[in-house]
Amino acid sequence: MSSLSVLSVAALVSLSLAAVAGTRLLADRGTDMIDSGNFTLFQGGVRIGEERFVIHSDRAGDAGPIFRARADLSLKLEGQTMRVNVALEALGTACRPRRYEAKVDGPDAMSVVTTFAGNRMTHEFRTSAGYEREEALVRGKAVILDRNIAHHYFFAGRLADCETSGVVNVIVPRDRYLEQARIVDRGVDSQTVEGRALELHHLEIISSSGTSRHVWLDGDRVIKIEVPEEGFMAVRSRTATQPTN
Repeated sequence: MSSLSVLSVAALVSLSLAAVAGTRLLADRGTDMIDSGNFTLFQGGVRIGEERFVIHSDRAGDAGPIFRARADLSLKLEGQTMRVNVALEALGTACRPRRYEAKVDGPDAMSVVTTFAGNRMTHEFRTSAGYEREEALVRGKAVILDRNIAHHYFFAGRLADCETSGVVNVIVPRDRYLEQARIVDRGVDSQTVEGRALELHHLEIISSSGTSRHVWLDGDRVIKIEVPEEGFMAVRSRTATQPTN
């Protein structure tokens, strides 16, 4: 065997060992893939874009798992094209939000970072007008359901599983909105998704302002969302892809 062949074999062996070590390292860290996929987004019955998302969890001892979710959205609203990138971190079986980031690129570019410390929530906004900071108290259970973001309803489903009173704080960071809502279990009903008739678990999130958000789940997997008052609908695509870094 030539010295070049020996070097090639050695390189392949080194790469294989590195791959095995990397896999073991991820396993040691206790990272679990929860879900990933695509949603097609509609406004008033018209397709406005697509959301690509991924959700995973890491073990965090007695505090419970840390959930991390991120998504990329490509939207066209009122003739304007925009790209939205979001990242959410939540803690424990009740999925208490810890940190949220959203960045909008387009004609109305902006960003928001929302953090939580105890019962205090802080928003930091950056827009063309400059920097703003807002604070609010959020006592009890909470869920972030930012505008036109479908995968956030995974956390509403998890919260419904462990919430006995059904009353939660709904936070819409980009709209600077906070209100209380009830999560109502509507049982199982049939929905047609991409031509398929599916039996799905139906939850309704009824806010104090009267807005109803409907989510249909297959286990933990969000399949469909409707917000009739906003004309918004999201439908899961069969093709699963992950957002870009």
